[in-house]
Amino acid sequence: MKFGLSEQSMNVNTHIFLLSQYTEMDSAYWGLGSSSDGSIYFALCTHQPNKSAMVFAHNPTTGITQKLFSLADYISNADTFLPQGKVHTPIFEGSDGLLYFGTHFAYPHGKPQPVTYEGGHLVSYDHKNNSIHDLGIALAKDGILSLTMDKERMLLYMLTAPSFHFIAYDIGHKIYKDYGQITQKGSICRSLTMDNNGNVYGSYEDNKIFRFDLSTATLEYPSVLLRAHGEKIREWEGASRGGVNKIGRNIWRSALWNESTKLIYGIHGGTSKLFEFDPKSETIKELDFMGADINKNHPEMIYPTLSLAQYKNMLFYTPDSGFFDYARSEKMKEHAHLVSYDILKFEQIDRGEIIDASGRRVYGVAGSVMDLHGRYYLLGAVEVLKNEAYNRQNILQKKPFHLGLIEIDINEYV
Repeated sequence: MKFGLSEQSMNVNTHIFLLSQYTEMDSAYWGLGSSSDGSIYFALCTHQPNKSAMVFAHNPTTGITQKLFSLADYISNADTFLPQGKVHTPIFEGSDGLLYFGTHFAYPHGKPQPVTYEGGHLVSYDHKNNSIHDLGIALAKDGILSLTMDKERMLLYMLTAPSFHFIAYDIGHKIYKDYGQITQKGSICRSLTMDNNGNVYGSYEDNKIFRFDLSTATLEYPSVLLRAHGEKIREWEGASRGGVNKIGRNIWRSALWNESTKLIYGIHGGTSKLFEFDPKSETIKELDFMGADINKNHPEMIYPTLSLAQYKNMLFYTPDSGFFDYARSEKMKEHAHLVSYDILKFEQIDRGEIIDASGRRVYGVAGSVMDLHGRYYLLGAVEVLKNEAYNRQNILQKKPFHLGLIEIDINEYV
């Protein structure tokens, strides 16, 4: 299949750092974070049996990327056929200077099938002393799907799958607390966020929101719903979907707290529309379509990403043009664009295709992180240029791809 060319002449200048030398790796889902020393940390995932996810550090000043460790080196698995193949969560730096993230299994060869999984682990990494600590399993047989951090109180909050439990981990006391199931069916969000009072928010089907109230240590369920407006929204049910891979349309896909407005901004999983949620009044306002201009006529034909980030009063987002999941992608038609939204002016702009100096473009992305200097980082699948070697397993709709770390300086847009 040939990808179409955008009608827009605008391009978004970027640096793309290729990661194809790590031949076991075939994907990356979020697994991004930044540290106080300016480094970017990320994880690459694999669906190869007996192989596990790897963690890396990138130095923005030198442009050098270094492999740090494989999860298999520090987390023992009773079933070596099904190691910790994914890091599905962001990577957070705590007030103690350590990095924290959660793990998840990957279906062998990427094919949904019955598995026996011992459970996702929380992991901490001391980047100053290069030491790794396994903090144990959050919930037996469940992977850690979503994660956020209260840095002030040194608490981690997570959602697990397939049982959909909301769990907290007290770092100082090394204690897990299971607050029970958010729901018993449907799907849950991949993005948790927290307000300035330490309350945690998430989403679950159908178009519902939950809140963990820190003061009472209880789960609450506001009556307000995300607005789907009756668009044609279908679950991604192609050949690559199944098992616990149900990713959900009637939830938010990405969400974040903005300190200046005291509002939560998110991307709806079915419509790719930006919304603002006021936790105080429990009201929702729909803002704009964030799927890029090339997708406006067919919003149901894309699946939103986890790439929503903010800098100053601007939101930045990188939509995919179809159902993106690396080698399991379906219906991809265009290369990735950068979209911005000014929350004070209520203005959305499609900034154009993301492309580097060699002409290399981006097929699709998963998660993102914004550093303190306005550098926006993404992990995703990028073009293979003529005569370049590539991993034979990494084929997206009959086109080879490299894994790449994508860097965009967004200061020119704020």
